[in-house]
Amino acid sequence: VQFASPSIDGEVAPDAQDEVTGYDSGGEPILRTAEEAYLAKLLAFRNGSAIARPNGSKLTMLWSQGEGQAFLNAFELFDKQIAKGILYQTLATEEASYGTRAQGTIHETILETIIRQAKRGVCRMVRRDVLRQIVVANAGDQLRPLTPHVGLGDAETQNLQALWTAAAQLARAGYFDASQLPKVDELLNLPPRLATPAESEGLADDEGEQGQEQQPPPPATDEGEEGEDDEGEDDEGDEEEDQP
Repeated sequence: VQFASPSIDGEVAPDAQDEVTGYDSGGEPILRTAEEAYLAKLLAFRNGSAIARPNGSKLTMLWSQGEGQAFLNAFELFDKQIAKGILYQTLATEEASYGTRAQGTIHETILETIIRQAKRGVCRMVRRDVLRQIVVANAGDQLRPLTPHVGLGDAETQNLQALWTAAAQLARAGYFDASQLPKVDELLNLPPRLATPAESEGLADDEGEQGQEQQPPPPATDEGEEGEDDEGEDDEGDEEEDQP
């Protein structure tokens, strides 16, 4: 079986004779064996739709047995090779019949890396070849460092559950400041909260008051009493000097 087409098995007749196809320059006949003649008919039948066979000859069509699993395996291999050559992974984009969750997570991370690199390459090209040339042409080379940065957004993160768990633990520990909340919401794929400077200062003041309340009061000292005693001694010394 070749290329999903049946093969042909032929058997010549028991009393088949050789055929004369012509004569050479010396007048001798050019013979073609019965097998060669029958093979020519079978090849013509393969390219056509009808055949006339000699009496006693046999013809058998050899069909593929099964559901063509060999061809399906070949197609699956080719698809994986194409996907791996472009995206460097298969589990995140192809339907897999087996594989662990850890493998799927790793392949997903690889896919996000490729997307991130592609975005950075485009951003770098636009900033270096377009915006920087415009800045230099209009403002001079001294303002080259002020070329605007280009962004196409971050790669979408699919494993949000792990990020939510980590963010909840950090929030319980009091790690986040009010000014960090909008960026945290963006990373968690949530609508960003608006944190004003007043809110940030108010949060810092509350934390400072709480810290002061938790601190114990300083111990009392006897500096005042000692100072009074010293002053009394000085006064007595002055009185003794005044007496003749």
